[in-house]
Amino acid sequence: IDDISIAPKERNKGRTIFRAVASVAAVFILTFVAVWFLRPQEEVLFAESKVIESKLPDGSEITINKDSKITYKKSFNKEERKIELEGDAYFKVKKDENKPFIIDAETFFVEVLGTEFYVNSIYNERKVVVTEGRVAVYQLKDKSDQVILTAGEEIVFDRKENVMRKIENYDENYLAWKTKVFKFNNQSLEEIFEYLADVYEIQYEFVNPELKNCRQSVSFENQTIDEILNVLRATFDRVRFEKDSTSPKIYIDGTSCN
Repeated sequence: IDDISIAPKERNKGRTIFRAVASVAAVFILTFVAVWFLRPQEEVLFAESKVIESKLPDGSEITINKDSKITYKKSFNKEERKIELEGDAYFKVKKDENKPFIIDAETFFVEVLGTEFYVNSIYNERKVVVTEGRVAVYQLKDKSDQVILTAGEEIVFDRKENVMRKIENYDENYLAWKTKVFKFNNQSLEEIFEYLADVYEIQYEFVNPELKNCRQSVSFENQTIDEILNVLRATFDRVRFEKDSTSPKIYIDGTSCN
């Protein structure tokens, strides 16, 4: 029996098919590798236009204020618990003595084991207020300038001397953006409307500037802006609080605080 031989054309055809298959496979592998390594390795929580609540992989609870963002690696809680904060947020951190919870707040750091606290990283508004437990705040990575805060205390930043100072927190409304609970103790109408504008996204204008100094002690709990205005109208007989029909603006006018 004669040996069967493969013609040169058939061998070349087989090689061509093999090369084509190999090329397709190579392209597929390279694409898969590129997608794997170029895919986002971070998770981003962005509260664009409203306050959002979320949980981190370790079970820690966070409430993020409007126009604020939290970023953390997908490996969060495997070896470390570290996040980046732009803006302000409230934290209820799950305790883990082996993995401190670290917040990179743009120009300073906050480190805790497990506690509840508020952080604002916006440069002109930088603040840390502790509700429960203890936290360490520092600007230098070697922690040589760290300050320890306990419940009821806050950090203020002295920009001129570039140092942090610990003070007692007297602002009962620092979490009003989260709770919509306000407690005003003999505060001016101007101060009251500064808080209301931040929480309810309204604008306001004192048509009579003298009314800015009208003072009032009053509390609000999860009320609408209309309900709040009705309370203020009943309090100040000679002050008018009028809403603009075409914009979220409130005009404050009248003759006197009495």
